This record gives sequence, C-alpha cells and structure tokens, in this order.
Amino acid sequence: MKKILISMGLMSLIFTIAILGFGSNATQAAYTASDVSAHNTQSDCWMIINGNVYNLTTFVNTHSGGSSAIIGQCGKDGTATFNSGPHGSSTLNAISSLKLGPLTTTPTPTPDTSLILTSVVITPTSPVVKTNGTLQLIVTPKDQNGAPINGAVTTYASSNHSVAIVNNATGLVKGIALGTTTITTTSIKDGKTITSNILVTVSDTIAPAPTPTPTPTPKYDDSDDDDESEYEDYEDDDEEDFYEQSHENHEGEDRDNEDDE
Repeated sequence: MKKILISMGLMSLIFTIAILGFGSNATQAAYTASDVSAHNTQSDCWMIINGNVYNLTTFVNTHSGGSSAIIGQCGKDGTATFNSGPHGSSTLNAISSLKLGPLTTTPTPTPDTSLILTSVVITPTSPVVKTNGTLQLIVTPKDQNGAPINGAVTTYASSNHSVAIVNNATGLVKGIALGTTTITTTSIKDGKTITSNILVTVSDTIAPAPTPTPTPTPKYDDSDDDDESEYEDYEDDDEEDFYEQSHENHEGEDRDNEDDE
C-alpha cells in the first residue's frame, strides 16, 4: 500500500511538472517582450495574450485548432490572433494554469536631445600672413542648430611646413616662406569628429584694409527760411509805407488848420 501511495505521489509530481512546462512556468514579477521573444519554438513556446505572458509549450500539440496556429505566434504577442478565433471555456481553463505573469512595458527611450558637434567655422576665411609674421586662426565648433558649442577640442596641422607652421593646440600660424599651405583642423566632442581645411597664403604684400566710406552729412533745406525772410521783408515794407502815409496825413491836417486861421 505504501508503494502504491509513493507511486501515485510520484506520478502526480511528474504531471504537475509537465503542466508547468518542466519548471519554466515559475512566475516572476513581470516579463518583457524581450523575455518572451527568446522562447519562440514549438518545444519552447511563450506567448503574450492580452497583456499576460503564457508558457504554451505543453498546449501546442493539444490545441483544437491545430498546432500551427500557435507555433506561428511563439515568442510574439498573439493577442490579435487569439481574440480573433473562437475559444471556449475549456481552452481558457487550459491556458489559465500556464500563465507566467504580466507583461511589463519597456519605457520608450528618451530621445537624445544633447547638443551634437555638426560643423565648424574658421576665421579669417581667407588668411594671409607675412614671412616671419604670425596669424591666429580661430575655429568655432557649432551644434546641429548652428549655434556655438562648448567642450570641443581642436587640433591643427600644416600640410607644408616649408611655407608655414601652426601650433598644434592654439592654431597660431607662422609664415616661413612665400607660398600656400593647407591647414587642417580636427575638432572632437563626445566621439564626434569634424575635419576642415583652409588655405593659408604667405605673402609679403598684404592688401590694406579698405578705408570705410564716410557717411554723407544730410544737406539742410533752407528754402522755407527764404520764404519766411521774404515774408518778413514784405511786412517791413508795409510797415514803412504805413508810417510814411500817416506822417503825410498829419502834415496835411496842419496846413489846413493854418489856412483856417
């Protein structure tokens, strides 16, 4: 009797292990789509159904609709396929014991909005330096928005040292002999590298800076003043005529008075 009980207990244990997918149905807090995708074969079939993860390995060959309907969804989200087919209570009861746990949604990575080294601007744009003279090159690194960006490291190199040399770290150019040389600048930030070239001319004849054109002084329009002056002259003439006429009238009145006497 004891042997029979032991045998029955052993068979029960084996059956339980088989239902749980040989130990793979041990649940955890949550599963990711990546976890599920690793179990994508008929002999190891996990599937996402309505936000939960199931180990359907032991159910594949017993599916009433055929194993192919499940095999094609192993390692995937089979929600749409599962919900599109008629599934009775027996099927739902069968897979309920095969549920591993809920699916967790992996957060969408936040887009990298950090500033990226995209271009550089070198000034002066047409550099000319005298022999034994010096000229400072300035490199301005810019981001994807065209704005200056900090943190970039720039180095400099001359293609022809017999014409001009350049300080590797500062960009200070020294003319050696007449001719031209290409200065290559290399700017690096966060693993992004921008290389640019500029032609430097060594010449003892450097055109002077253009003389700025003076701004013309606006001419004052005094035409209105002339009109006003003429008007004032006209008023002065009228005033003189008025006084002269008044004086004559007084003299006439005096003579009339003398005659009456």
